[in-house]
Amino acid sequence: MVPEDRGIPFPDHSFDLVLSNQVLEHVRHLDSLFREVRRVLAPDGVSVHVFPAREVWIEPHVGLPLVHRFRDWESARVAIHRLSRLGLGRWRRHGRDREAFAEWWADFQIRFVHYRSASEILRHARSCGLRARFAHDGYAYRDRLGRLLGSGPSTSFPYRRRASLLARPLFHWLTRRLGPTTLVLSPPESPLDADV
Repeated sequence: MVPEDRGIPFPDHSFDLVLSNQVLEHVRHLDSLFREVRRVLAPDGVSVHVFPAREVWIEPHVGLPLVHRFRDWESARVAIHRLSRLGLGRWRRHGRDREAFAEWWADFQIRFVHYRSASEILRHARSCGLRARFAHDGYAYRDRLGRLLGSGPSTSFPYRRRASLLARPLFHWLTRRLGPTTLVLSPPESPLDADV
């Protein structure tokens, strides 16, 4: 991984595709990253990022609801500890007692995780000269919802054929809160339709 204070070590317009998976929430200076993505993308390139936005209800690192909303260490520690005491989350998997788990993850949340709202992410991308939109794959989100509810992935999902104009935005709103979202970026000269 390239340190944030250095650029991506490749010449301008080197890539047709730039991908990241579960990275954007760990980037402190999003503008710096987006400027570098813009620089290394070919004129018709695309950049795809999968990550949880601030709107997600369950913080994915600890599996606890809304603990990522606390931005001071003590509040995060107390929230993680109390919710873990209720039997929620992943503290048993980490081989630590609840107090050590809460302290470690509160520190991690404050120092290394930077959740941003969808509108803030779009604003950062556009300020760096990128066209930006959130993409929603009905199959992926349906499978995510099935796993959360314990029914497992589905081999068929009639999302594209049957969903009404009202159901699609509602479906997107809900699924973005249940798991990661997908951000698609492209240079302004790209022929891809990336405008929101």
